[in-house]
Amino acid sequence: MKQLLWLLLFPVNLLFSILCTVISPLAACFVTPDRRHLRSPFKWLDTIDNDLSGDAGWKQEHLIGTDPLSWINRTRWLIRNGGNKISYNVFGCLDTPYTQQGFYYANPEGYWLYRRPLPITSKRFIDLFIGWNLPGAKYGRAKYTSSFRLKTKL
Repeated sequence: MKQLLWLLLFPVNLLFSILCTVISPLAACFVTPDRRHLRSPFKWLDTIDNDLSGDAGWKQEHLIGTDPLSWINRTRWLIRNGGNKISYNVFGCLDTPYTQQGFYYANPEGYWLYRRPLPITSKRFIDLFIGWNLPGAKYGRAKYTSSFRLKTKL
């Protein structure tokens, strides 16, 4: 049944992702004086667990230049993660124990995640996330996800 829910949420999530991508360059201009958070009307694009400088992995793998709070890096961080408050709090599910069998994760409520690295070359792969990120729950919630990211390390 949760597969149907995931499918119903997919077009909404896709439109939301497109909206975040289009709005992010403008939103990245409306920041607090320390440049770490967005101001209204773009606060809803902030991420729940990191400021606009991104997380440690982002800074190591994706940073352009040396300033993680530059406009380009804020914009790129928002395109990658912007609006994840909605993915967690509106589309997400409660953080409950889950089981894992290979690339498939599931909890007793029927929420699931299929996460699989798909090799492209010896140094790059696509990190496929479909479902609810059960192992990556934050603040008691697991976010809805439909993510296909080009990566160099797990």
